[in-house]
Formats: sequence, structure tokens, C-alpha cells
Amino acid sequence: MSTLTPAKPDAARVPGAPARAVLRGPTRVLLRLHRRVLWGAGAVSLAGLVLRRTVPAMAASLLVSGAVTAVLSTLRPTFWPVERDVFTPNSRYVWPEQADVTEQGLLTSGGDRLPPDLCSDPTFDLDACFAEHGVTHHYLEYHPASHYWPLQLVETGVLLALGALALYAAFRVLRRLHG
Repeated sequence: MSTLTPAKPDAARVPGAPARAVLRGPTRVLLRLHRRVLWGAGAVSLAGLVLRRTVPAMAASLLVSGAVTAVLSTLRPTFWPVERDVFTPNSRYVWPEQADVTEQGLLTSGGDRLPPDLCSDPTFDLDACFAEHGVTHHYLEYHPASHYWPLQLVETGVLLALGALALYAAFRVLRRLHG
């Protein structure tokens, strides 16, 4: 049975869940798999109808599903607007808890972005390096824990649309073959 139970220090945290709880049991697995079911059914059906051989259809659907998963993993941070914090180099900025950091770096007075490791060499005088490059602030772009469910819903919508398109294409192929 799935429950919210007190978190242990080594337990995997679920963003958006209460601060001291994690999801356990089948619910955790189902939340990760539910959105891939329709997409997988559509991909397997279409591959089976087009290729007409079981093992090549399985391999093709696995390859295509893996590619879709990789693309979605790459695009996931862009599905929802990020939050941006700007702070001075000497401030005691506290990073947001359970944040998914998408980008960080240094800002110049003109607003140009510089990589975060620009002045990371221990032989450099940090203040002199910042002055030389015109660094005035640090920035951090991230998805807070409150963005977890909206990001999941957008990804679910994309996978449902792809699954519906794959099933539609499978029915079109089926009608053409046996029409």
C-alpha cells in the first residue's frame, strides 16, 4: 500500500511532497510509468504493423521510445519558466532547498553571462579576477520544488499526444493493409 511516511536521511525525496515525507510503494512507480503507457502502446502497435515481424518491431519500438525519453529529458527544463535569483558575490545567498538548477554563472555590469568557473583557479585573487572581468553579481536559474507537478503534467501531455498520434498512425496502416 502506498503511503506518505516520515523521511529517512537516505530516502529519495519527491519534490513537491511535504517537507518530511516521501512517496513509497506502488504509487511511486506508477507516477513514473503512467504517462509512458499510451506512448508505448502506440509505438509498439505501429512498429508491429509496419515491420510485420515481432523481434524487429520490439527493437524498433525500444529504440524510438529510448530516443523520445532522451529528448524529453533534455527538453524538460524548458517546459516551465525557471526562477532566477541574482545576488552579489560576497552575499550569504542560501540556495533553494530541493531546487533543480538549470543554469548558474556570473553577471557583468552590462548583463553579460559568464561561466561560473571563470575565477575558480585557487591561484587567482577572487576580487581582482571579478574586477578584471567586470563581474558584479552571481545568478542562479532553477525550478523550485513547486514546479515538479506542472513539469510532470506538461511531459505527460506531450507523451499522451505522441501516443495518440502513434495509435492514429497504427489504425491508418491497419486500414490500408486490411481495408
